[in-house]
Amino acid sequence: MIKVFSILTVFILSLSSYDTDAQVYFQYEETNNLLTRRYSIGEVINFRLKDFGEEWIKDDILNLLPEDKSVVFYDQIVQLDQFTHIQYPRPWAHTTGITLMSFGSSWLIMGGTIEGLRSLDAIETDYKFGVDTAVIGLSSIATGYLIRKIWGKAIKKLNERKRVRIVDIRF
Repeated sequence: MIKVFSILTVFILSLSSYDTDAQVYFQYEETNNLLTRRYSIGEVINFRLKDFGEEWIKDDILNLLPEDKSVVFYDQIVQLDQFTHIQYPRPWAHTTGITLMSFGSSWLIMGGTIEGLRSLDAIETDYKFGVDTAVIGLSSIATGYLIRKIWGKAIKKLNERKRVRIVDIRF
């Protein structure tokens, strides 16, 4: 039992001696807001740079250099002061949009199925697929789609209140 414990201790200590990439990350933050967006090495980020104007760039973070205040991408190294905008998805908009579109589709499929079975005399019901059923289904689908398109992405312009930085918490 003591041998197993000592082997386990050596194994855990050897793992804890390595530096991990999760201890260095790229962070977007706002003044007076506790919520931040963190990006680790290997994650995809959407951004704009001063040199490229209105063009959005989507690239993987290959490395973070805290001492140089730079982010290394596949084809360039970018200083933090070169970033002008950060774009990220809003999970609530995606979830709400998908839920509404699924509800609308299910509503139309269920209404169509009942109408089809009724017309074949497979079931007896007074239900008729009408304008009201179509309006509920189609408006749910359209609302879900619009929520995803309008509020699905947050675009943040960087300034003195909104900034990016590289956080290094290695010892």
